Amino acid sequence: MLFIVTIFLSAFLLFQVQPFIAKVILPYYGGSATVWTSCMLFFQSVLLAGYAYAHGLQKLTLSRQKQLHLLLLAIACVALPFSTPEVSAGAIDNQSTLSILTTLMVSVGIPYFVLSSTGPLVQHWFAQSRQDKIPYKLYAISNTGSLLALVSYPFLFEPILSLGQQTLMWSSGFIAFALLIAALLLTLKQQRDARSEQNASDLKDATEVAKPTMAKLGLWLALSALGVSALVSTTNAMTQNVAPMPFLWVLPLALYLVTFIIAFHKPNLYVRWYWLVFFILSAFMATFMQVVGSQFDFVSQVLMYSFILFAACMICHGELYQLSPDTKHLTLYYLMIAVGGVIGSAFVSLLSPTLFNDFSEYPITLIAILVVFTINLSADRKANTASGFASNKLVRTSLYGCALLISLLNWQLSQVLTQHQIASERNFYGLLSV
Repeated sequence: MLFIVTIFLSAFLLFQVQPFIAKVILPYYGGSATVWTSCMLFFQSVLLAGYAYAHGLQKLTLSRQKQLHLLLLAIACVALPFSTPEVSAGAIDNQSTLSILTTLMVSVGIPYFVLSSTGPLVQHWFAQSRQDKIPYKLYAISNTGSLLALVSYPFLFEPILSLGQQTLMWSSGFIAFALLIAALLLTLKQQRDARSEQNASDLKDATEVAKPTMAKLGLWLALSALGVSALVSTTNAMTQNVAPMPFLWVLPLALYLVTFIIAFHKPNLYVRWYWLVFFILSAFMATFMQVVGSQFDFVSQVLMYSFILFAACMICHGELYQLSPDTKHLTLYYLMIAVGGVIGSAFVSLLSPTLFNDFSEYPITLIAILVVFTINLSADRKANTASGFASNKLVRTSLYGCALLISLLNWQLSQVLTQHQIASERNFYGLLSV
């Protein structure tokens, strides 16, 4: 129970501070949807740093882990309650994204870093102390805490509490989290002392587990990157084509978390071939949304974008769980997921605005998901086809054909949309076409 409460509270705090701090800095940057995508880049980057720290820390003895992590927790507690530094007008005009990242790092960087490391660390400790149980279900609990924080903030905390009260409440929650970590480490030390011989035997057996291949590492990276890219690019598409409102920032992230919960807590609900058909239909729907989307009402457009994102993330996260390794490589697995998250977020937030004059990253991401799924299918020798008689090779060829067809349709529709354009420019605040 201590593992569950600790990982749940850490995830709750981690995601409750996201909409809160984004709301605090939003007025300085003109209310652009890019403020949220820039915040997402920061959150993904610090999450990567936290996962890298967890991966390195687990290589030390439990005593050293305890000393270092408690020291870091103490530093984070001293930094509370956090405050937001003043943002200069020059920074906003010249380097808005860099200014947002700097502001977030100064205000919540250290506590957010500590919280980010909790997921893989607690799961690693759980795997060491409860070797007969699967630790990956704790990741579903973590995402449940994240989802609850994300959904409860605009409906419960924001309307009732002032920003100062929210800061104090969050800081109090962080101190409670620090005490839970201390109690957990004490419990682990007592268990280790009581079962030292058994742990030594288990460690000896664990060294015989084969290391993940480069191909598997690449798939972890790609699936994670594409899931985040789908999240951020869908958010951009919704706020650009539907309405620039904060609700449409939170909804895609909530759907993203739900797919993680389903994939890691109830993996039997991910039936590969059913979800693949759903995703292919969604990808074709996304292709035509750029042409006919404006003809639908607000609710219909939101639902269609939501279906597309949900299908894309179920493919990415369902395949990720299928590729989960032995617990010996648990922290490496999560580190690769975090690296992929940063790559996906940076592709949409930093690279795409300089490469494209439209939101081309959206269809590119969906096509790439289909291609990576097919590559993973090629590597999965146990994969069975839905029809029962078609060969795996025929299925892969058909999937590559679908990806090519979607690419051609997107290119053709893009030509139709831009044939009467005189000029088109994309910047921090969005897309302007004449």
